[in-house]
Amino acid sequence: MIEIKVHENEAGPREKSLLSIIQESRVPGMVTYHYERPEGYEAFARLQGSGFQVVEAVEEGVTLGFTQVTFDRVNWEGNEISIAYSGDTRVGMASRGKRISDALISQACSLTVPVLGAVMNSNSTVLGSKLQHWSKSGIHFQPIGELEACFYPPLNKPRSHPDLTCRPARNSDLPSMFALWGLYSKSHNLTRAYTDLDSFANDFPRGTSLETTLLVHQNGELIAMTGLWNQDEIRTIRVDSRAGILNFALSWIPDTWIRIPAAGEELKIAYSYRHAWIPEHPMSAQALHYLIQEARYRSGQWNRHFFCFGIDTHDPLALQARKGVLFSNRARIICDPRGNPDILKSAKSLHLEVGMG
Repeated sequence: MIEIKVHENEAGPREKSLLSIIQESRVPGMVTYHYERPEGYEAFARLQGSGFQVVEAVEEGVTLGFTQVTFDRVNWEGNEISIAYSGDTRVGMASRGKRISDALISQACSLTVPVLGAVMNSNSTVLGSKLQHWSKSGIHFQPIGELEACFYPPLNKPRSHPDLTCRPARNSDLPSMFALWGLYSKSHNLTRAYTDLDSFANDFPRGTSLETTLLVHQNGELIAMTGLWNQDEIRTIRVDSRAGILNFALSWIPDTWIRIPAAGEELKIAYSYRHAWIPEHPMSAQALHYLIQEARYRSGQWNRHFFCFGIDTHDPLALQARKGVLFSNRARIICDPRGNPDILKSAKSLHLEVGMG
């Protein structure tokens, strides 16, 4: 008999089984890869939100699959609300076809707060039949937005801008960074909620820091920023194979322009963290483009294969963000409002990041 077990802020007694399921879950494409967590399951999970649950499906002491529910406080329509993210839903290869994911999602959506998730646009099974199936059992996920994960190759040298400057942040910048976050949060939902400057200043997860946050100024005014997050110590991406046609194409491309790791090697990415800009500023588009260029340059200095930036496809600056992108992945953001239907009605852009789940 299948049992559903919930572990609060820990992986539970079968952590090795969770890690094995993560590692056996291959992500298909031109480059097939899987994730690894070098320091165990919890090292990465603890950096997300304000707490988490691991929902595990177990049969006779064997883990069949699991999902993680992450809790957080975010800004929504000018108010601070509690939400949960359901992500990293995985089922072991030998247990697929038994509706394990249905049981996991049912438990994840037993909460009283809105539950959000991200589903790749190519996953027609979930976006079609699964959403309808879950609805019959009281799980009312609806699409509320679309994430575009933009991947850029590093730049050897960023282009300068006559009216803008970009530099790493310093301690003296924290008040203006906090103020910028407040302005940005007024036009974007799902931004993290901070009670004061100290809580903002202390929110630098392992792998990112104040010094790895880039600031764009115009005449001394801060108008855009992003952090750079290196997750290598807590989560890595290991390449399993490359498609033959990709190998052929790469044989004609110099390594100095782009290098895609071979089977067995790590795919190294610097992720954008806590990006923001002044939405109504006349230079916001130019500032975002300049910021991404600088991030790509810094990523090259870190020997990253890519810099990754996530944005709502309906964000007014989405088109600007795509400049220079090598490829992108899109995912539908879904939400079960859990008794808060107003969360489905917002016309604001969502603040969306990648590399968190």
